[in-house]
Amino acid sequence: MPASPASDLEARFFALLVAAGLELPERQVDLGGDVWVGRVDYYFRRHHLVVEVDSERHHTSKLDVEADARRDAALRSAGFRVLRIGEHQLLDRRGEVVAVVRRALVVAA
Repeated sequence: MPASPASDLEARFFALLVAAGLELPERQVDLGGDVWVGRVDYYFRRHHLVVEVDSERHHTSKLDVEADARRDAALRSAGFRVLRIGEHQLLDRRGEVVAVVRRALVVAA
């Protein structure tokens, strides 16, 4: 059974993908190379593309930004591509989010 989105923001992102007719990713997936890096919000396995949906509450402090950068670097070094979608982007610029995800999927194909 597929994992549920961990937040309302993640559920909005998934609904946006559905509405746009885009390929649907796996949700809440544990990833890493030789070492576990962490659980990611969304993973397009066929494209090795990770999408993280970042809320303002948990991803804007200096420590949060540094931790996200370290995690992204670890994922990239393990062979994954990482795309971050911010809360304002998702809520106020949905068309831009669809275009960015669509482009990332095409580039990976």
